[in-house]
Amino acid sequence: MLEKLKSGGYRITPQRQEILKCFRPGGKHYSAEEVHRKVRRRFPNISLDTVYRNLNTLKELGIIQALNFEDGKSRYELAWEDAHHHHLICLKCGESQELDFCPLKFIDSDLLRDRDFKVERHSFEIYGYCSGCAGKR
Repeated sequence: MLEKLKSGGYRITPQRQEILKCFRPGGKHYSAEEVHRKVRRRFPNISLDTVYRNLNTLKELGIIQALNFEDGKSRYELAWEDAHHHHLICLKCGESQELDFCPLKFIDSDLLRDRDFKVERHSFEIYGYCSGCAGKR
């Protein structure tokens, strides 16, 4: 991640390093506001605007990717080529779980070929209630 920043002409600031610490493979998917709260523990004067700018830079460099869980907030996670996955998303608490398989693998390739359609990218999220929230409904 640091090499991508350097090769993109960006400095490795302590604030950027702290933002990067929020993201790890299989980790929680944080909103910009959640990243801001975490980073403020070490850098109390960092602004939300600075966090947003850094998240956009990291996204442009392909280090993180934005996810839309349909709650009006973008969430962010590491964007590694071998980390393709999908999510189960709780409609009550917003927590997400990663699926360890890709549902596209279950779509018959003949179906796509018959429609003369070449898939470049896709997304697949399942919305429902986690075990903690299902009982509270």
